Amino acid sequence: MQFLTKSGTYTPYEHECESLAHLEVYRLSEDEMREIEGQAMPTDAIMEFLGFENPRYLVEPGAWYIERNFVAYNEITGLLVIEVRKSLNI
Repeated sequence: MQFLTKSGTYTPYEHECESLAHLEVYRLSEDEMREIEGQAMPTDAIMEFLGFENPRYLVEPGAWYIERNFVAYNEITGLLVIEVRKSLNI
């Protein structure tokens, strides 16, 4: 997997919550693309397979945490777009 680009801005996420979000674009290798197609993976399985699953932990009030969310995947070009959001737990 090859990281291609990152683009982001400050975005309010929820009421009384601050967060910063950006998009990251990756080009998957041919082996990764074959594995995803061969298993007909749903989006959460793709994220886990590539190591982007969100950790399962309790976030203390006042602490920052990071979430990674699937946005899009193109089977033809092998491009994967994910949203990376850093939020403050208020």
